[in-house]
Amino acid sequence: MKYVHLIGLILIVVACKERPIEFVHATAKAELITHLDNTVNETSGLIKFNNTLWTINDSDKPNEIYQISDSTGGVLKTLKINNAKNIDWEDLAQDEDFIYISDTGNNYGNRSSYSIYVIYKNDLIQNTSSVTPIELKYRYQNQPKILVPYSHDFDCEALAVVNNEMILFSKNWLSNNSNQYKINKFGVAKKIRTIPINGLITGADYSSVEDKLFLIGYKSINMVFFPFIVTIDHFSKPRKQIYTLAKLPELRGLQTESIFYDGESILISNEENEVGKQALYKITISNNLTNSPNKND
Repeated sequence: MKYVHLIGLILIVVACKERPIEFVHATAKAELITHLDNTVNETSGLIKFNNTLWTINDSDKPNEIYQISDSTGGVLKTLKINNAKNIDWEDLAQDEDFIYISDTGNNYGNRSSYSIYVIYKNDLIQNTSSVTPIELKYRYQNQPKILVPYSHDFDCEALAVVNNEMILFSKNWLSNNSNQYKINKFGVAKKIRTIPINGLITGADYSSVEDKLFLIGYKSINMVFFPFIVTIDHFSKPRKQIYTLAKLPELRGLQTESIFYDGESILISNEENEVGKQALYKITISNNLTNSPNKND
């Protein structure tokens, strides 16, 4: 009988073991829609709500959210986020009722507590100049006390809301992978899995209709950026997930920071750097090519 129990245990372990992640490689084309207003030169988050785009700026900028035109790039509306400080705002996410601002950046490794600001969507469309969010604080379950700046795996620039849960994707300076975390009700981010990206993840979006996750990032070689997009089909069903990697050679050198999918088109934005101004692009992914095990070469 003990052998039967042993065999059953082995079968359970095998069944629970994650299958290796392999990427389907695809081609992608980037089309410039418009440059963005200088007010949002460090655009670092992108959503579409009420038929217009919204964005935020990166660290140490004003604690504001901006409604922008997707045709001219101009700022249509500016709202102050009350009782909030932009320590290192990095991404925007949304669900049916709320917008989420992730204050989760940690390039220097000097943070151990992080915030996500939750805003009622209805508050954004009122005739007002400011909104008051709910602040949710969290910490990582296994973050070391001492981190080396730009050489650790506890930076995060990507947030998605999936089935009423906040999911984080880390920007791993040390390993160049991305850890997927879920924040529990106690405000603790627990690691779910590691995605072998071989690059730095800077933004995320999730389509509940298609159960599809989108990640934007870039590979940095000698301070030259090589942008890419990762899509994950059947995201809420881990054993059925399909990972697709699409490089963006037309955007070489640009610091791609944000991604949004509206059911038809993928939109991304980049912040200003020495290669180019802040801008909005439409991305078309097509022509799946080959499978490659765990590489972004």
